[in-house]
Amino acid sequence: MFCKYCGEKIDEEEIEKNGQVYCTHCGGLNKKEESFENDFKKFSQENKSEEPKEVKNPSDTGSFWWGVLGFFIPLAGLLLFILWQKNYPKNAKLAGIGALVSVICEAIFYVVIIIILSASGVNLNEFLYGYA
Repeated sequence: MFCKYCGEKIDEEEIEKNGQVYCTHCGGLNKKEESFENDFKKFSQENKSEEPKEVKNPSDTGSFWWGVLGFFIPLAGLLLFILWQKNYPKNAKLAGIGALVSVICEAIFYVVIIIILSASGVNLNEFLYGYA
């Protein structure tokens, strides 16, 4: 056993006999139930059954409106997704999904417009750039 005040080794036989002993190095009174080792054992036994608790941020609600914001302003959704990943994971996920859905919808829209214009016989160079 070690002294709880200075950390020097203490004779364990004497502390077992008397229940307490004075440290020969610093003079501190060490009792059997107050030893560092016993405290550590008690602490480790008490906390074995407890799993680490996840700290939840009450403002991380995962509101649908973050997705709407990301959809209509994709750059804001992307920035919120990047900045909030650690502190607000639910909100960040929705803002990122909104931005991603917006970009995919825009891409599909432009592909459909090009297909419609090509099928109708419109010269795309003339339509887009003003010359044939």
